[in-house]
Amino acid sequence: MSTLRALLITSLCMVSAAAGAQEPNCALRVCPGKAPNPHGDANYQFKTTSRVYKDGRDEMFVTCVQNTGGKDMEVNWVIPGPETVVLKGCAVTAPRPFDTRQVLDNHKGCLRYGASWKWTKAPFIPHATDAGSISSEVGDCRSLYVVDTQPAPSEPRDIRIEAERFGSSVYEEFQRTLSRIFYALSIDVNREEKVYKTSIKITITSAYKDQPEYYSKGFEIRASEEIGSTEYMASGSGNAQGGEFVDGGVIEYTLPIPDKAVQRFLRYRVLSSDDKQVASFDVPIWVPASNVNP
Repeated sequence: MSTLRALLITSLCMVSAAAGAQEPNCALRVCPGKAPNPHGDANYQFKTTSRVYKDGRDEMFVTCVQNTGGKDMEVNWVIPGPETVVLKGCAVTAPRPFDTRQVLDNHKGCLRYGASWKWTKAPFIPHATDAGSISSEVGDCRSLYVVDTQPAPSEPRDIRIEAERFGSSVYEEFQRTLSRIFYALSIDVNREEKVYKTSIKITITSAYKDQPEYYSKGFEIRASEEIGSTEYMASGSGNAQGGEFVDGGVIEYTLPIPDKAVQRFLRYRVLSSDDKQVASFDVPIWVPASNVNP
């Protein structure tokens, strides 16, 4: 082997090693909680956890997916979340705050993962309001999922949550546009004026630190209409429906406190610039019981 060829091979190996050692831009590396459940196949390996704990006035039902394999992995844990890309060496949580600890028996919930979207089932601790969705998870997980809407009286409360999602702003250019979508949620209640204000601060950066080829065309983050409260949402002020975000921004809105309120979760869909859903996250919302679909 010539000296020049040896130098070229050595240089290529060094570049490849440097690329492989790229540091992920994630806040969490390991799922909190005891007794993680392993999953995977020849291409993807990951662990899942589920836990419930008291956080101030809230009962936090938190699920987590930890990517223990060697490649980034798409995941959608249908009922509790998260729905996102989980970077290799990282973990992503889906926090769901409730005002009651109405725990059901552990349920093995349907979860899709990887480039070929394989199905598996992962155990999690459900809240009582998950009962309707759980009853729809039958057979091979290809059934239709519905959101349970049994009324449960609830009152708005101050909440603070920070979490992250990952997805590509151009779905056809997955790796070059893979981004970290960090959101900080705050809910502040003003009982004198009988309103509550929700603020979701969004920051979009590269999924990997010092990623030379990274670029972003931004995301469209839109509220779904799954909770049957369009009329109530229209009574508020702000941009609850979401919008387009390049580097980040704020979704902020103020809603009246209903006389008879029930807590639901408003799901925000994260869409790439080529209109593919790449992630989602849920935000607590209190709606009038009469406006909730039976």
